[in-house]
Amino acid sequence: MKKILVLTAVLAVVLAGCQRPSPDQMAERVVSHLKSNLSLDASQSQKLNDLVQTVREVMVKHQNENTGTRDELGALLSAPTLDQAKLRTLIDDRFGKLEASRPADLDLVIPKLATFLDSLKPDQKKKLQEQWERWRSWGKRS
Repeated sequence: MKKILVLTAVLAVVLAGCQRPSPDQMAERVVSHLKSNLSLDASQSQKLNDLVQTVREVMVKHQNENTGTRDELGALLSAPTLDQAKLRTLIDDRFGKLEASRPADLDLVIPKLATFLDSLKPDQKKKLQEQWERWRSWGKRS
């Protein structure tokens, strides 16, 4: 009995450590990394925080809009046969909404991004570019 409890506890700890980070946790990691790697001052840090907050607000807005779409998709997938026309309409509607909101979303994000980037010193911009190249290379296969 004691072995089962210990094994269960160890398994719970291991599985808890295997969880994927949430978008907020990932954003916090990136912000923390950028702040330390680029040696941002208080003003630059605040501009980065403003940018991240704006991006998160846009993402949350789209996630909330997705709730109905996910429910409809679930219903389509659980049906005995897939209604392809309904699925096509659902996808077209969702992409149409995304496309319609893109200009407004970009109008929110681009000025914040420009404000942050414009506040960086040349050496910080160089470090950011190097970091960007490293991030880009993670997804590439040789």
